[in-house]
Order: sequence, then structure tokens, then C-alpha cells
Amino acid sequence: MFDPHYAHIHEHLINWSAEYFKEDIQTVSQINATRYSYVLKINVQGNDYYLKHIPKKLFIESLISNHLRNNCGFKSVPEILASSEKLSCFITKSCGDKTLRQYFDGQLNTTLMLEGVALYKSIQRASVHHIEAYLIQGVADWRFSQFPALYEALLDDKACIDAWEIKSAQQAYLKQKKPIFEKLCSKIEALNIPDVLNHTDFQDNNIVIDTMSGNLSIIDWGEVSIGHPLLSLSSCLYGLSDRYKFTPQEYKELETMLFDGWDIPTQDFEDIRVIINILGQIYYVLAFQDLIKRIEYDFPNWKVRVQTALKVFAEEIENYSP
Repeated sequence: MFDPHYAHIHEHLINWSAEYFKEDIQTVSQINATRYSYVLKINVQGNDYYLKHIPKKLFIESLISNHLRNNCGFKSVPEILASSEKLSCFITKSCGDKTLRQYFDGQLNTTLMLEGVALYKSIQRASVHHIEAYLIQGVADWRFSQFPALYEALLDDKACIDAWEIKSAQQAYLKQKKPIFEKLCSKIEALNIPDVLNHTDFQDNNIVIDTMSGNLSIIDWGEVSIGHPLLSLSSCLYGLSDRYKFTPQEYKELETMLFDGWDIPTQDFEDIRVIINILGQIYYVLAFQDLIKRIEYDFPNWKVRVQTALKVFAEEIENYSP
């Protein structure tokens, strides 16, 4: 059974795939169907491949995956076998049979998650030398020097503010906090941590595992930005803590791994950790804003997540004490 929302293009996608393989397609099954992704698993001569159709403004996913594999040497991202800009789709080899979220089945495996984080951080570090190339390809420019301006623009985005049902009083309150926001950004900027390529939806559902080999890969590189590495990592931890019950030891292990390796002075670590967690709420909201604009869809069911993030941000910035 296939999602009727994609009925107008489903046959075109299958025909295009058949032309690429020059072989009969044995089976086709739907893996995922949302307003921003339509994924089919196709079997050709006993081998599984994935056909993904996405909105045109997310087609950057194929470009980023190719660049990470071919220019940065990472084989732990999907291998793009063929792509069609006209149909806004591409074909990849299978790089795993379960996402970590499926594999965890409600119980976080800290060891595997830490392995996924380490893989992601290696990609972040390698991307430092390719920032201009990514910006040319159309990656969102959230370089940290611009973060205060992004905060201001976010609060002035009437379409999003209205869609998220942010009350005018809360909007005004958040605008009043801009001077404090700028001071917090200055503290982080003083660390001189370079901007990197961030996966703005890096989390357990975008890491896949090959359960036979145990190898991990990171998928869905259509939601990307250039910005501060710790904001992406903090956003990941925020999402994990909302989904899983951590022991204090597990949380500490994850948090330590996220912040390790960025040359943060020991005496400043606690203050930096708190600031990144505060700013990370805005990064989280910016990710929603960017996706909404790329796919031209409101996602009204997400408004509670945004409201919660802004509420947490307001509380934390109000209580911040260096």
C-alpha cells in the first residue's frame, strides 16, 4: 500500500529507477511517507536499494552525501548511485537495516549512541575545510557570528510566530532578552571553535545500523547548516533526554562525549555547558523554521515542540548566572 499523497509521481519514480537498473524490479515497498520524504525499498536481483523523493529545496541531500563520501572520504553516509533533479529523487545502496531508534526499542544503548556521536563529530571536524563549498551548494548559513541576527530574525518571522501560536507578550519578552543573548554568544565565540557542517536533525532516528556487521551510518543530509558544532550536539542530547530515561551516569557520559575534544578550558566548562544548553533551544527552533521554509508546509502538529523549546529557553536565560 502506497501513500496516496504521492500517487501523482509514484509511477514516474519507479519507471526512472527501472531505466537506471536496466533490470526488472522484483519488489517495491514503502519505508516512509511524510510531507518531506517519500522512501521506497526496491529489490533488484536480490539486492535492496532505496529510492528517496524529497521536496526540491531538500535535494541538497544528494549533493552533501556525495561531497562527504568523495571529498571528505566518509563511507558512513549513503552512497548515491543515481539522482534526478527533475524528479527530485535519488537511489542509494542500503547502509543499514534499522535506525538506532528502532534498534533501541525504547531502551537507550549508551555505547552505540556514543559511537554514533563520535562518527558525527569526525564528520563535523573534517567539514571545517569545506565550508565555502557547502555554502555555494546552498547549505543554510548559521555561522556563529550571525547567531544574534538569526535570533532577531526568528522573532520577527510573523508567519512562523503565528503558525506556532506564540503570544505577543512572549514574543516581546524574548526580544527584550536579546542583549543577554548577545553576551552569551560572545562567551562562546571567544572559545574560537570553528564553524562546521551540522546535520540539523542529528539524532538516533538518523543513524542506521547494519545489524550483521554492527557498522553505523548517518543519513538524511537534506537538513544541514553551517554553524557551531556544540549547538547541534546539544540539540541531539535535548532530543534524547526527551525520549529516553537516563541514569545520571548515562547522561554524564553522553554530555562529556559531546563536549570533549573542543578545547574548552576546564575552569570554564560548567559555564559553557549551561550557555550551550540555553542557546541550543534557539538552534532547535531554527531547525524547524528552516525545514518549514524549505518544504512550504506549516507542520501545525509541531507547534507544541517549538512552544516548549522557547519556554525552556526563556526560563533558562532568566535564571542564568555566570
